[in-house]
Amino acid sequence: MLLIHDANGFGFGLDGQLSAIFDGAQGMEILIYDDDLGGNDDWEYNQAAGTGSIDWTYGQCCTDGIGIGYLTGEFCLNFTFSSVVGEDGLTFHDGTGFSFDLEDGIFDFSVCGAP
Repeated sequence: MLLIHDANGFGFGLDGQLSAIFDGAQGMEILIYDDDLGGNDDWEYNQAAGTGSIDWTYGQCCTDGIGIGYLTGEFCLNFTFSSVVGEDGLTFHDGTGFSFDLEDGIFDFSVCGAP
């Protein structure tokens, strides 16, 4: 599952910020995390418990996001956002052409699946 936000060069500077906690990721890996090399972001993840927290602060140079996987077996990955600054919506794409929008600062979501 990929969550990408803050377009590259969008110009938020350090004015945009997004904080979230997540659960339901037992045994999954953090496959990619933007700005982990000298960026302004902070994250923690407990693989055994499947819980984590993320604090993104937008830089002008880069996108922000996270990749969590691998989504095998039955799972329900839940994201709860506690702070949203400089975002006006998130759009989800499932790779088959289906998409939906979360707007107005209400970005909490779950992604569930089964084999």
